[in-house]
Amino acid sequence: MMVTTLVDQPARLVRFTVSGTVETPEMLAALDDALRQLEPGVQYNVLSDHRELVRAVTPEQIRVLMDALARRGQALRGCRFGVVVSTDASYGMMRLMAVHAEAIGIQVGVFRKLEEAMAFVAKSATP
Repeated sequence: MMVTTLVDQPARLVRFTVSGTVETPEMLAALDDALRQLEPGVQYNVLSDHRELVRAVTPEQIRVLMDALARRGQALRGCRFGVVVSTDASYGMMRLMAVHAEAIGIQVGVFRKLEEAMAFVAKSATP
């Protein structure tokens, strides 16, 4: 798998681009990489592009990711997390993630078009 992480400080946006097959350690490393780059006290949103994934993430991977966000992702609480996908399987898994993310204060939107995901994260996060 290849995960590219870009933190756009002026836009207050974390961008992930994910391709290939998802491996849990790589997902967690990308999250940690992004979290290290965030300025304390600044609200960021997230845009994650999954259109090049070969296989959708699993429910177990979602659980591990949400667990990591709950433990060390305080900087992303209250954010909007837009995900763009290309398959029905990825869409379903990201909707599952949205349910779990809501419990830790992250609003997830799942989209088929990059422009729609970008519009979602451009809006102010709701408390």
